[in-house]
Amino acid sequence: MPGPLEGVRVVELGFWVAGPSAGAVMADWGTEDVIADPQAHAAGVFVEVPAAGGGTVPGIASPVDFSVTPWAPAGPSPECGQHTEEVLLELGYDWAQIAALKDAGAIP
Repeated sequence: MPGPLEGVRVVELGFWVAGPSAGAVMADWGTEDVIADPQAHAAGVFVEVPAAGGGTVPGIASPVDFSVTPWAPAGPSPECGQHTEEVLLELGYDWAQIAALKDAGAIP
């Protein structure tokens, strides 16, 4: 008869709390192990995020969730360079400077 912790992976609490975050866990365990871990799925680590072209793509949920304002994916991730002009305008660049950056190949 198997013991009560048969097949359960034990990780020190300090590793999760003070340790280097999910990237280190995936590096230590292996990405495939984390993605296949039923406990990670049951804990809601993975969510479906809207994709730009329609449908969804798998993503990592926020580690912070509040009872009154629960977290949810707001929409698809931006395309590369999608907000570059907007950000540069907020930083004080004018359209001539932005055009020069585009002509130089510095921004998409």
